[in-house]
Amino acid sequence: MVKKNIPEVLIVHCVDTEGVMHENIDATFERIKDNYDIDLLPTQENLIKLREGINNKTYDSSLAKFISPVQTTFIKTLDSHRSMILDLSKNYRFKLLDSYGAGYIWNWHVLDFVGFKTNPRHRLFGNHVIFDLFLEYLNKSNNKHEIHDTIQWHYHHPPIDGSGHKSGLNWYYNNYYDYILSRKIIDRLWFPSVFRPGEHIERNSISFWLNQWIPFDYASRSIDPKYGYTQVDDDGRRHDWREASTEWGAYNPSFENYQIKGTMKRSIARILDINSRAYSICEFEIEKAFRQVKDTGMDTILAVMNHDIRDMRPEHDKFINLIELVKQSYPDIPFRYCSGVEAMRRFYKLPKKDPIEFHVEFNRSKKIVFIETNYKPFGEQPYYCMKTVNEEYFHEPLFKIGEKKWAYYINFNPQWVESIGLACNDDTGNTSVCKFLLHKNKTFSNSYNYS
Repeated sequence: MVKKNIPEVLIVHCVDTEGVMHENIDATFERIKDNYDIDLLPTQENLIKLREGINNKTYDSSLAKFISPVQTTFIKTLDSHRSMILDLSKNYRFKLLDSYGAGYIWNWHVLDFVGFKTNPRHRLFGNHVIFDLFLEYLNKSNNKHEIHDTIQWHYHHPPIDGSGHKSGLNWYYNNYYDYILSRKIIDRLWFPSVFRPGEHIERNSISFWLNQWIPFDYASRSIDPKYGYTQVDDDGRRHDWREASTEWGAYNPSFENYQIKGTMKRSIARILDINSRAYSICEFEIEKAFRQVKDTGMDTILAVMNHDIRDMRPEHDKFINLIELVKQSYPDIPFRYCSGVEAMRRFYKLPKKDPIEFHVEFNRSKKIVFIETNYKPFGEQPYYCMKTVNEEYFHEPLFKIGEKKWAYYINFNPQWVESIGLACNDDTGNTSVCKFLLHKNKTFSNSYNYS
């Protein structure tokens, strides 16, 4: 049995949970052109030639990974998807136990494919579709095993042209993130405490928004180019982590530059792909995490990610085999499978707390909603949203009237509002959610205590 208080490697596996996806040969060559400026007829013959490197002018190792069969084969049906996820939970979770005898943990960062004008990859479109699917999966898995998987948030921001196979950079252009979260609060009594950015994209504006609501972010795709593949577009045009540390762990970002350490409250952890054309985990990176713990005497976070739109089982085997290999050289350094929340708590030595409680009142004559919490939330105020009788959803700011008290002044006809929603996290990642039926004076509450 591992002794207490021995520094650990905290292993976090985040899955960008996007459901099923189709990609025909035309779409594959469109991606090749977008990423490598190679314009060829979209044929299977040309794809094979590129894979074999016959055209030496255009061939490089990054392209080879980009168009490998692994990277261009997707799960296209819900039956195949369900079979893969349930097989993972049943037959792969306990292949390699951690140093405490516990099974593997997946953190399912769920996407709502909302706000896009096109859907060329035939994704599962709409609010809650993938979220509800994974609630079903986790409930089925829990019937047979005690599991500690969590559902958290993954978001692709719609670009200016609304293309469904691209992601936008400017969160000021539209606010579908507010619409998605407002619906999660009111429809499902759920709110995230951990974020995974679509295509690893962050900017200072995104960082400012996250700092108001979500304490933990697994996003920094930093890598030393001497030891890992980068991408041809690594010039900051999309994701940009060039200035971020390549050491394992997490940091509070700067207000001036989200890539470097500063004084924001939220935390960003470094994370690498398990098997991608670039930024992939390898023996060197895993050994770095174990060596870092040994040299510093402090816990660190080793975080990896992949997608459920591809078969995750070979990637799982690759990763745990690397852990098992590296662990042989560090027999005295334990490793622990963690949720994204638990890893941050252990890394920062955060105390355990009970989730925040809401108290809500509506003064009908003055048309004011009063909100109070029993202790301060992570941000400056709870997240407040409304659902109208016409099934529209809006996010609005609150007015602070005390240390733990806020108000919302309804300066329109209150009959237009069906319900209000409230959500917040605390500094340790616990989540509290509340739905208040305005005209029935009825409250529904939920909390997620990631102990």
